[in-house]
Amino acid sequence: MAAKVLVTGASGLIGKHLFDNWDLENFDLISFKKNQFDLLKFGETTRLLEHFCPDIVVHLAWCSSGKIGYRTLSENRNWVDASLDIFKYCRSKEIWFIGTGTSLDSGQFGSDEYSDSKMLLRSELSSAIQKRELTWIRPYYVFDLLAMRPLLVRNALEAQEKFLKVELTNPALHHDFIMAKDVASAIQKVIEFNLRGEISIGMGVTRSVSSFVNAIGVEWASDNKGTKPHSHNSDAANISELTSVGWLPKHSKKFFGILNSTSEVNSELGETDNENFR
Repeated sequence: MAAKVLVTGASGLIGKHLFDNWDLENFDLISFKKNQFDLLKFGETTRLLEHFCPDIVVHLAWCSSGKIGYRTLSENRNWVDASLDIFKYCRSKEIWFIGTGTSLDSGQFGSDEYSDSKMLLRSELSSAIQKRELTWIRPYYVFDLLAMRPLLVRNALEAQEKFLKVELTNPALHHDFIMAKDVASAIQKVIEFNLRGEISIGMGVTRSVSSFVNAIGVEWASDNKGTKPHSHNSDAANISELTSVGWLPKHSKKFFGILNSTSEVNSELGETDNENFR
């Protein structure tokens, strides 16, 4: 009998790609609509889990990064409580819980509601993560051109449409950029190979915001406002555990490789011989 995989946030940035590209045999995906179960309402997480009786829960639901001002919404704290409720139920029923953090969840409190809430949830789950009682995935700078997310992508594409340069406050800031489709494929590898504990998901190399915008094909200019304080992690993700089971960020590699020099294209599209992707 196929294992049942319940996904929260199935219509979101990562969840949509997970469903559109699912190819794991012996695992059946389950989703639901918010009008069926509102996880921020008291008792709804239990009702959801008792209704579907899953073997695995992939918890992606949170404040949407496509929502204006999502980083400052008080709703972020409500998601901490809902996530803990889901985990506690899963632990009591021996259901495999796969939670979602960010590259910022091991930083310092005091940045914004979104980052602080992710850090708080990680802190609450730290013992279980260390004991590998669950899986804690940490997607780095996730982007999707078709969904025009995050805001940087939307601003760049809207500027391009108007034949303008996009204004960047921190063009030299570095991130480990990763396509949402690659994050979804990494989650499949996590499930297929039963990877537990902390799993970071990125390309394993950082690039500047300006080079990212260039890869989209949009010209940029500094907004001359100086460096703006911003919550970020300029480190690259450690993807060694994922690459050891055959995962590669192939869509992200293709995205950056197409618009770079020939030598960089060959390097980016290489498989295991590139040091950045070992």
